[in-house]
Amino acid sequence: PRKINRFILPVSCERINRLIGKEIPVDDTRNILTRLGINILSENFPEMQVEIPPRKTDMHNEADVAEEILRIYGYNRIETGTHINSSLTFSVRPDRNRMINVISEMLSSNGFNEIMCNSLVPSAWFDENPDFDKTTIVRLANPLSSDLNVMRQSLLPVGLSVIARNINHQNYNLKLYEFGNCYFYDNPSATRPVDRYSEKMSLGLFLTGNRYRQSWNEKNTQGDFFFLKSFIEMIFRRTGLEPESLNLDESRKSCFSDSIVYLKNDKVLAEAGRISEAYRLKFDIEQDVYYGNIEWDYLLNLTTDHRVSFRELPKFPWVRRDLALLVDREVRFSQIRDIALKTNKQIIREVGLFDVYESESLGLNRKSYAVSFILQDQQRTLTEKQIDKIMNDLIKELNTKLGAVLR
Repeated sequence: PRKINRFILPVSCERINRLIGKEIPVDDTRNILTRLGINILSENFPEMQVEIPPRKTDMHNEADVAEEILRIYGYNRIETGTHINSSLTFSVRPDRNRMINVISEMLSSNGFNEIMCNSLVPSAWFDENPDFDKTTIVRLANPLSSDLNVMRQSLLPVGLSVIARNINHQNYNLKLYEFGNCYFYDNPSATRPVDRYSEKMSLGLFLTGNRYRQSWNEKNTQGDFFFLKSFIEMIFRRTGLEPESLNLDESRKSCFSDSIVYLKNDKVLAEAGRISEAYRLKFDIEQDVYYGNIEWDYLLNLTTDHRVSFRELPKFPWVRRDLALLVDREVRFSQIRDIALKTNKQIIREVGLFDVYESESLGLNRKSYAVSFILQDQQRTLTEKQIDKIMNDLIKELNTKLGAVLR
């Protein structure tokens, strides 16, 4: 056996007293150290050298000696000071953790349940899916099993496995969300190995089954694509980002059958849609599932300069006008809204869609949109003549750019 040498440690009574916050008499300090089996080898007040016994394996510095002295001296004998010391700290805005808590509380209050899933997943989820780049998958060098051999690149597969498990336990109506990191090996040429990998936080939303619990005063309405879309846009508005300022597109991913993509500066901010039947059946899920993904880090970057603003309530009344527009089936409501706001942004405040009608009687590949327009001038009350001119100009623009006609 090898003899363990005692640890020699230089300490200062003055520094110990400053750490404790009270002047402890030197005789009391000597007495406590002796009772603890700590030998004082030399003393040149206020400095001394002490010998730490081998059994005190957690004593490595002066602060540890002060803690031992205070434990014997008594915490209750340390009086409360008459002044408070504080330090100023700077935190990056918006506060990341605070924003997560705000959105979590909002979603939970709307009936969502938070899930926390393992970041280690089977490689088959990504190797066999054309939506993911195999070269950027982070693979474990020594995995525990083939079910835990890569780091996830999306919250979708593991979320679907949670839904499948709940359905198997007869929980058919689910609203779930998860804040989670996704991992990528996307910079293989970096000099430092750690720089070859990136970590991105995402917010995933999952809907399946009925919107709300069964109740005598609530119909059993199935959740759908637009129900999910409303929550995504609710999150945007809560973080200070107006959905109308984003560009829209459709996802090309094979996991979606119907989808929408939100773009900002030609970069994907969020995507949402109905999961395709082929992808659902891989997880043995027969009922419809709707999934939304928000690039959380990018969203926070966009809202860095966001500030709460206010203005005086308008003194003049607003006016509503409705139009029933016959358009091609490929025309989206967002196109109508964008044209309306560009036509007269100072007067047209809001554009809303309150009915969609499709029938063979409308013509081949045609549908009808019932659209509402809120008009308001901040400087004066609008007259009927002004309102008619604005609406006529708008109808001409819609006809020219979209081929829309009044029903």
